[in-house]
Amino acid sequence: MARSYHHGALAEAIVEQALTEVRLHGADHLSLRGIAQTLEVSPSAAYNHFADKTRYFKEDFLSLLSPVDVYFVEDDKDNAYLYYRNCAVKVTCNDITMIDYVDLGGYVWKDQVIDRDFQICDAYECDFKTFISNVSGGEKERIRSVESTIGFLLHSYKNLGYCP
Repeated sequence: MARSYHHGALAEAIVEQALTEVRLHGADHLSLRGIAQTLEVSPSAAYNHFADKTRYFKEDFLSLLSPVDVYFVEDDKDNAYLYYRNCAVKVTCNDITMIDYVDLGGYVWKDQVIDRDFQICDAYECDFKTFISNVSGGEKERIRSVESTIGFLLHSYKNLGYCP
């Protein structure tokens, strides 16, 4: 049976329940349907209460919420990270390391994740290496230049002193 809330009390109850859910389970598990179910109101009642109230999403209202510090993993001078469905990959000048997301120590934006699994390949010779060699005319200096350019483009850390 749906509960009845006094005007204004529903909004307060929704916000309080949302904060509780985020504290207990994280923002990934937050849903309006789940909040409505916990508060014993219909999902449409919860949605309709906020649908026409854009003031809740303006800076003066949002400033009342406590900030949450979230650390996003970023490339630095010596380490680049690539993200795949099954793991993160840390690339240094000497090593490639697979890292489980649980052990990564930070968050990653979903659009940074490459939509395929990663696996380390033991083969050193491959079609792409042959392609780079062919494009570079087989000259070692040009091959290193193309490899360096690809590395620069893949690495998100950019020292503006070296970038045009």
